[in-house]
Amino acid sequence: MLKSSGAMAAATLTSRVLGMVREMVYAGFMGTGWVASAFFLAFQVPNLFRRLLGEGALTAAFIPIFKEKEKLEGDASMWRSANAVISGLLVFATLVVVVGFVGLSLAIAYGSQPVAEHLRFTGRALLVLELLRVMLPYLLLVCLAAVFMGMLNARGHYFVPALGAAMLNLVMIAAVFWLGPHLGAALHERV
Repeated sequence: MLKSSGAMAAATLTSRVLGMVREMVYAGFMGTGWVASAFFLAFQVPNLFRRLLGEGALTAAFIPIFKEKEKLEGDASMWRSANAVISGLLVFATLVVVVGFVGLSLAIAYGSQPVAEHLRFTGRALLVLELLRVMLPYLLLVCLAAVFMGMLNARGHYFVPALGAAMLNLVMIAAVFWLGPHLGAALHERV
């Protein structure tokens, strides 16, 4: 148990340090102005769904059932229940992404037209909507990852799920350095 606790503490510390580095890299790339605020606002929406679905009510309700199925009915029943929950989450999250994408596309199309002057969005609002439209598929992946992490924890595997946040931070840092030089010159084009 002490070994597992130490491994989780190390993974959590690594994630926190990489999160700080990620914030520093983002601040260097986007600055701290309205473009960065637009990015972080758009990024909060998929993360809200992760907290509600992946790490919130769904996982809290599912994991005890997952463990009970394993104990009382065996692995086959446990994996059938996991399959049902994951399939349901996949369908629901895909529906949210598709409806959100269509809704955001319509809002961007109408909000940027001079015909609808009273509904016209500012450049800042349009950037938030465009970023949200790009980030929406992340909602699907992050919700699934959260459920998988809960399942791994329930099965006694703690280190790999704890590294999930660290891996996300590494990918986000690498994306800035890898994609950043190939994006536009203006800050709002780069984001």
